[in-house]
Amino acid sequence: MTIDFGQDDDGAIEQYSGPPPDIQHPSLIQGKYRGIPDGAAGPPIDDPLAGSAAPSSGRHHWLGLRLAGGMFEDGAAAARAGLAVGLAGRYRLTERLFAAGRTDWSRRGGDAMTGAIDVLGAGAGLGATVVVGSPGGVALALIGQLRGEVRLADQRDGAPVRRGGLGIAAAAELALPSTPLTVGVRAEQGLTELVAGARDRAVLVELGVDLR
Repeated sequence: MTIDFGQDDDGAIEQYSGPPPDIQHPSLIQGKYRGIPDGAAGPPIDDPLAGSAAPSSGRHHWLGLRLAGGMFEDGAAAARAGLAVGLAGRYRLTERLFAAGRTDWSRRGGDAMTGAIDVLGAGAGLGATVVVGSPGGVALALIGQLRGEVRLADQRDGAPVRRGGLGIAAAAELALPSTPLTVGVRAEQGLTELVAGARDRAVLVELGVDLR
């Protein structure tokens, strides 16, 4: 089909031949369904989960229970077995350095737990995590503390007991993977005398449960 339009020089219609021009209709299918992304409707929104990409370094403080057994010796009597129960705590100062506190009771017994001396102790110092595994993995910490003691005895083997004492302690604690359990070794050395001419010392093996 052809339509002719025309106009002559005297005002008549000039004639044209050809098909009518195409009419461009916009697509009824939205751009996102044709693989064309929509333009941004506003400024970008920060991802609220972006800060969680790195693993958390954990709480700043926690407590733990400690049950220990080992050998006690003071130079005035033979080495003897004893036990201790304690409450330990940490407060994180940096990623690896922490303040370490502890309070405990120990029974530093004689043969067959006779002639035992009950001791209440408290210590404070610093520790450092020297080996760090993946989150929930092993972690090894070294701890040093200054320790004070109150000895709940007047005499031992006829010798007067110094009721107050001062000492130092060093410990290594290993946190077991994916559990709240720790195992450790602890050494204590008295700086003041237990009885005249003798200073108390101990080597303990500990099992702990951390209340994080």
